[in-house]
Amino acid sequence: MLAKLESQGLLGPDSEVKNLGMVMALYLCTNSDMRAYGICEGNEDKKNKVAEFYNSDERILAYANKYNIDLRGPSNIESCVEELDDVELPPAQNDPWGWADVLKQYEKLYGRERKKPKIGGIQYDITGMSSAERRESSYNGKDPLKKAEIDAIKQGSPMTTSRANDQTTRCVHFTLSNTWACFIS
Repeated sequence: MLAKLESQGLLGPDSEVKNLGMVMALYLCTNSDMRAYGICEGNEDKKNKVAEFYNSDERILAYANKYNIDLRGPSNIESCVEELDDVELPPAQNDPWGWADVLKQYEKLYGRERKKPKIGGIQYDITGMSSAERRESSYNGKDPLKKAEIDAIKQGSPMTTSRANDQTTRCVHFTLSNTWACFIS
C-alpha cells in the first residue's frame, strides 16, 4: 500500500492521508510485538512468498524516513523502531514488492473456499456471535460482553472492559475501512 501511495505522490508530511503516520506507527508496533513472540522470523523457505514480508516493519520505517512522515500514536513507538535495520527501498513503481503474487499465494494457503479461495470475513466478529458462541470461544467459558456493551460497540463507542477474572475485551474502530476489531485477552 505504501508503494501505491508513493506512486501516486501521497507520501509525505503534508499527505492527503491524514492518519498515515498513526497507521504506520501502529503497524510498526504490531510487528515489534510479533517479533517479541518470535512470529517475524527470517524466511528460510524461498518458495514461501508470504514469509518474505517478515521484515515489513523495516520497510515501513524506511518509507517514513524517506518521506519525513511523523510517526505518532503509540506511546512506545521509539522502542518499537530502535532496533530495526536500515533497508533500501526499490524505485517507485506499480508493485515493487510483488505483492500481487504474495496475496495470491496467501489466499491459496489460507483461503476458505476451494475454487476461488477467499480471505477475511466476519467469522471472528464477536459482536455478531451469540452469547453461547462467545462463551465457547472465551478462555474461561464466560461471555466477555453484555448486551449493553455490544450495543455501545455497534453505535461506535470505543471501549475497554475488564472483568474480575482478568479477562479483558478491547474494541477498536478503524475509520478508513469503517470496521471494528475486538480482542479478548
